[in-house]
Amino acid sequence: MAKILGDNKIFLEKVRLAFPHLDTVSPKTGKYGCALIFGKDSEEAKLLEETILKVAKEGFGSRADKVLAGMKRTDKYPLKDGDTKADYAGYAGMAFCNANSNVAPTCITRDRRVMNEQEIKEFMYAGAVVNAIVALYKYDSSKGGGDGVGVGLQGVQFVENAERFSGGGKAKAEEFPELPPLEEDETAAAFG
Repeated sequence: MAKILGDNKIFLEKVRLAFPHLDTVSPKTGKYGCALIFGKDSEEAKLLEETILKVAKEGFGSRADKVLAGMKRTDKYPLKDGDTKADYAGYAGMAFCNANSNVAPTCITRDRRVMNEQEIKEFMYAGAVVNAIVALYKYDSSKGGGDGVGVGLQGVQFVENAERFSGGGKAKAEEFPELPPLEEDETAAAFG
């Protein structure tokens, strides 16, 4: 169950991981991050909505409603409707948020051991069920990009395997045909 851990810091329980960039920076955003997918009527969605409103009111006062309306109009509102990305696996009928960080988030195992790079690649895949800790924060136009509320990714814990969202994976050598060796002059032409 989702819960508040501290000032605008939220624990999201058993959400699906999408577009993970947890040990490498995303070429699209220039940051570490991921999308976290959960039910539209879940505790996670309700608590995120409440915290977004709280951060906006604390940060922008009487301008909060205007700032939030602007974020919705420009598709920068942190809590998003998964039906807008229904063509992506796992999104239809769900809600999601994108969480980012300038530093690599902590990635841990079920027994709270920090994962190494290989474990992150193995367990933190698109579709995995994870727990996540995010911190919501106010940003303003003095930093560029307008005013709003952002979601910072602090950590991710692997919970369990689930169906991968992508059609990815590695091909097996036996899936390819066996070809005869190239003659020496053909090798030079092919790789020269």
